[in-house]
Amino acid sequence: MMKKETAAKIESSRAKIEKIQAKIVRIQEALNGGKNPYNYDEWDMRTATQELKDANEYMQRLAVKADEETNLEANRIEAIEIFLANWREKAEGYYRNEYTQLKQYVADYEAQSDGKYNRERYTAFKKTMKERFSSVAIDLTQYGREWETRLAKILDSEKDNKRKMLILRVTKITGEITDAKALHIGDNGEINGIAVGEKGSARVETISAGGWNIQCFHFRVLVKEVA
Repeated sequence: MMKKETAAKIESSRAKIEKIQAKIVRIQEALNGGKNPYNYDEWDMRTATQELKDANEYMQRLAVKADEETNLEANRIEAIEIFLANWREKAEGYYRNEYTQLKQYVADYEAQSDGKYNRERYTAFKKTMKERFSSVAIDLTQYGREWETRLAKILDSEKDNKRKMLILRVTKITGEITDAKALHIGDNGEINGIAVGEKGSARVETISAGGWNIQCFHFRVLVKEVA
């Protein structure tokens, strides 16, 4: 099933197309000598025709997106959902902690500045901030009391992207997934195992990454064909 947001956009786009089509009919009637209360001319027809073309192309893109979402929902796998839920939980904890540290960093700078602007100190402050903190944490500082809502939106979007990426990589090898019971979650929260599909089988292996300057919980998922 497609997302409610996509369904709403499709419905809105369909209504817009019908409205433009009705307008084109009125313009054509006016150009043919009928009533013309809005003083329609050839320029209006060209403009409306282009609007209809753009609206139809947008509808086509929405249709492709709806198909992708429907396919992803059909291939939803419990192990992948658990894996992504674990990732989201770790990511949220990481960014909450980082946001708190960043706010303290900014507060310390402002206290030391004592309201006085110094170009050199400010440049150093901005440079250090970009080196020490992720773009996500820096972005959150722009949302005031709404930062938690913003963080949830970022994480939900990234979770969807990771699901799409992972499932598409598996189905590229397996085709439609028919059996994912062998996929499992290890004690460390990583996903491993074998997925079986109409075209073949794929081995899934997760490799966690760490070290200096690695932002958040980072991982690599390897997907290989099983001979």
